[in-house]
Order: sequence, then structure tokens, then C-alpha cells
Amino acid sequence: MKTQLLLTATGPRHTAMANAAAACWLARMPELSGVTIAGDDDAVALGLGHFDPVRRACALKLHAFDLIPEDCDAVLYADLDVYPFDPLPASVALRDVDFACIRDRWDDAEVNRVADSVGVRRHEYFNAGLFYARRGCAPMLAMARRFYDRLKWYDQTGFNIARHACNTKTVWLPWRHNAMDRHDDGMSLACSHAPHHAWPAWES
Repeated sequence: MKTQLLLTATGPRHTAMANAAAACWLARMPELSGVTIAGDDDAVALGLGHFDPVRRACALKLHAFDLIPEDCDAVLYADLDVYPFDPLPASVALRDVDFACIRDRWDDAEVNRVADSVGVRRHEYFNAGLFYARRGCAPMLAMARRFYDRLKWYDQTGFNIARHACNTKTVWLPWRHNAMDRHDDGMSLACSHAPHHAWPAWES
């Protein structure tokens, strides 16, 4: 099983961030087969060049299997503000898993409103800033692309609709992996998507 890390970088500033993130991921997870940093040239080649840099970066993740090497079985995608403090849980271990992701902010009224508006269960609405997917998930990503930039949060809500519609077998990473904390204090991952809260009841 070969898993490729995918990062997206649009513009010189993001390229430097991606290089730093790639080094961090590979140091923490040496079992990764390598890193693909997709950038502006990739976006243009995929017909995404008309988007602004942020939207280009978000759109690229939905083309993950067009970007990683053909001999890779799976992709691990991370936004550039996601850094690993420890490897992903042994329960996932990037093996025998179709799709793995993290629930979004469980107590955020706007997250819940968006989930309700598209018919996704609140406790299954995930944050698209970090996910693992095997190649069998390619149809799900293709469906997500149909909704791109038509709904709240660029790629995220359409991605949630697609996961729900495809009934994708999902491993839910512990919610503590989605917390705002940039210090190595025992958290496995730090990202800026969500504040540091108590965990929801279903993670206790």
C-alpha cells in the first residue's frame, strides 16, 4: 500500500509553507511514499486557472487522484495550516480504510446550519482540511467537484454532500485532531479550523 501526501500551494508564499509542511509530515510519518505539492500550473492544466489563489488551492484537492502518481493506492491530503504532532491513530494506520476524516466543529451554529441545509447529519459533517482516501473514492471526489464553489466553504460542503450520497465507508478520526493549538502539548494534530473545546459526547 503506497500512500502519497498531497499539499496544494498557489503562489510563492504558499509554496514555502508547503515545503515546510511536507518536511514536518515526512518526519512524523515516514511510511508515506512521498509528497505531491500541486500548484498553479496544475490548476491551469485542470481548468481551474480562473479561480483566485484560495479557490484554486481548495479545488485542487478534489482532483487528488489526477495529481498523485498512478502507482499510489491512496492519498493523504492536508491543508497547509495542518501540521502533525504525532502519527495518525493506530486504529486508522492508513490501511484497510476507504476514507478517513474529522468531524467539524460540533457546537458551531453555522456549521450545523450548513449541514442541515444540505441534508447531512450534523455529527457527520466533516472538515475537508484533512482526509485520507483510497482510489476507490475517486467517484466521490468527482461528485464533489460538481458542487465546487456553489456552496458555503468552497469545496467542503459539496464534499460532504458527495460522501453522504455515495454512502462512503468512513473512519472518523477523533475530534481532538481538529483543534486550534500550535504547540506540541500532546495533541496529535493542530490546525486553525476549530477552537480548542471539550470533545463532543460521541467522542467520549
